[in-house]
Amino acid sequence: MKLTAQQINHIKLFIAKRGFTYPDVQLEIIDHVASRVEELMTESPELNLDEAIGITHAEFGVMGFSVFEDALINSLQQKYFKLFKTIFLSYLNWKYLPAMAAFIYLFYRTYVAINNPQGFVTAGLIGFFIALVITGTRYELKYKKYSKLLTMRMGNFYLVICCVLFNLWNVLGNSFKLYRLVSTGQSGIIFGVMVVFVVLLFITVNKLRKIAIKNCKELDEKYHLISGL
Repeated sequence: MKLTAQQINHIKLFIAKRGFTYPDVQLEIIDHVASRVEELMTESPELNLDEAIGITHAEFGVMGFSVFEDALINSLQQKYFKLFKTIFLSYLNWKYLPAMAAFIYLFYRTYVAINNPQGFVTAGLIGFFIALVITGTRYELKYKKYSKLLTMRMGNFYLVICCVLFNLWNVLGNSFKLYRLVSTGQSGIIFGVMVVFVVLLFITVNKLRKIAIKNCKELDEKYHLISGL
């Protein structure tokens, strides 16, 4: 049997009381529970909605939905991590390599012409943080109601890698005098490669977020959870 909107809302309220951290995880649980309740009520028409929900909840064991939530979080993390790798590696295709090489060469020529490694890195760090703030603000405004999704938080983690990468280079350059261990040209090439890596990371994270939001929208059309946040 097909559940009515009122019955689905009843399931949503039941699950919401369990307190889940991420809306996308809650959507997955609602989808699973609603499907199982439909199945039980089809097999046993004498069951009412609360009884079917109770049976479904009991099937998760004494820990209830918490175990399923943990499993879903791990599953979604693995799914999106694999997708992240697939998207990122897709940009390391021979079609894009000439453009990357050209960018690194132009970056290297500018780096050598300025001949001020520490100043160049400092300017790069400032530019990176400005770009990060602008990107973060843009996504916050555009996808505000999706900001609590697990995938959004994962995307923030990947962007933190960029901060660590640039800061590591800065520390190695200043504290360990890396700028003196390599020539200006070599240092420019290394920094250029890092910039390309960060740009690809930004593009990958943004594409990953769009895919995750699209998946959530498809479920939300059925259950209208996120739109109510």
